[in-house]
Amino acid sequence: MNPRVRWNCVGCGVPLEAEATEAASPCPRCAAANPWEPSEEVRSGGRLDQCAVCGRREIYREKSVNRALGLGVVIVAAALAPFTFYISLGVAAVIDALLYAFLPERGVCYLCRAEYRGFRGIPELGKFDLHVAQVMTRHTWPPAPVEKA
Repeated sequence: MNPRVRWNCVGCGVPLEAEATEAASPCPRCAAANPWEPSEEVRSGGRLDQCAVCGRREIYREKSVNRALGLGVVIVAAALAPFTFYISLGVAAVIDALLYAFLPERGVCYLCRAEYRGFRGIPELGKFDLHVAQVMTRHTWPPAPVEKA
């Protein structure tokens, strides 16, 4: 899997995605020039030393979980619980644990919420830190109104 970065457009919020080696291109919806300055480490798909979108170094790792799928499993299990003598809740817990164990991890920027998938350096990142997240709320993203191309 090629290293890919996903973020939201600073102009209109539409999800954008690019490979780490690609050059920046304007948003297809609003034509805003999104910030894009990946470091050499990020371009090579290696260590995530800084965010390619906002330039911050605060990036954490998390499981790449499809939240809708996880929630769907729990809802179905809860709906079936009275009819299965609540065994479906245990089955849902096992399914959830298996999904969590086998799903890949991704890197996420604390400030702009850009997601990094397929990078070799993701296991080196720290897990989510609430203190860092609270400190990052002092910063705003996007930093200023965006010019349209």
